Amino acid sequence: MLVIDDEPDSLELLARYVSRAGFTAITAQNAQQALAHLNAKIAPVAVTVDVSMPEVDGISLTRQIRARLPPYIPILFTTGLDDSRTVMDAIRAGGDDYLIKPIRQATCIELLQELIEIGRMGDLPDRRSRMLRELERRLSG
Repeated sequence: MLVIDDEPDSLELLARYVSRAGFTAITAQNAQQALAHLNAKIAPVAVTVDVSMPEVDGISLTRQIRARLPPYIPILFTTGLDDSRTVMDAIRAGGDDYLIKPIRQATCIELLQELIEIGRMGDLPDRRSRMLRELERRLSG
């Protein structure tokens, strides 16, 4: 699993969570490191990416990651921002869900496992569309 976060404490915490769940954590503190892992043909089962990072933010990075990975690999955003517009932008960029920091281990692992299973069934694009419709409804209501 590729874990991307510019904050060392958050990166370490998420890496620990996914490792405890039985996944191998490959970490990156920025877009350059994340893309280097993917260029090295690392094939993650899932990706977590922080929305707010310097230089290349998580939304822009996700567009690049989504272009390189098969559509069944889930991308989970982590963010300290509880803002529907930011979440909508993240989903439009190719993200599959999001967690608001601080992140609880059980919630993180359950959601990642759910997304991986949905990806195996080929239903991530449909799920993403439903999530976007729900976010748009909330913003317009």
